[in-house]
Amino acid sequence: MTGERSPILSEVRATLGIAAPLAAANLAQMAMGITNTIMVGELGAAPLAAAGLGGMLFYMMAMLCQGVLTAVAPLAAHAIGADDHPTAGRVAGAGLIVAAALALPVIAILTAIPWLLGALGYEPVLATEIGNYLRMIRWGAPAFLGFAVFRFLLVASFRTRVVMLVPLCAIPVNAALNWVLIFGHFGLPAFGSAGSGCSTAIVQ
Repeated sequence: MTGERSPILSEVRATLGIAAPLAAANLAQMAMGITNTIMVGELGAAPLAAAGLGGMLFYMMAMLCQGVLTAVAPLAAHAIGADDHPTAGRVAGAGLIVAAALALPVIAILTAIPWLLGALGYEPVLATEIGNYLRMIRWGAPAFLGFAVFRFLLVASFRTRVVMLVPLCAIPVNAALNWVLIFGHFGLPAFGSAGSGCSTAIVQ
């Protein structure tokens, strides 16, 4: 009986060893989003709505593109399992090329969205605020997708603690950049909700 349970317990431990850091990384991403919301909320309803809708549009498009890049994980895992690390490296390199190619339409679409919102009848003030936010955060798309490739490669090589540590370290950096860019400190102008988008792009 003990012999039967040991392999199962080993599999559970191995799964938790991979899944727990990934869950922590996702929570850290959520923590950064909450930080953005709290700090932009100090500016009022319109900036908060702009940051909320702009952030949703950015992450919706980025996550759709990230879905294409998930192919890196099984392909790299297969290569690493066969002890063929050069092939795993080539898979990651190809993933970065695809990520760069996907980032271009994301940037283009986010650039065009403010005009689309105006055509759909959004209030000019809100459409402008969303446009300012998207003009900043769109430049984070290449890094977001590039990090996704490295994340899948690290998951394939069972090095998920790195995936966890990077977002955890980014939380205080994101908060500090928000404070500086949203409200205008250290001689910089106050960008408002666009400052939050700029902060997110820099952290990416």
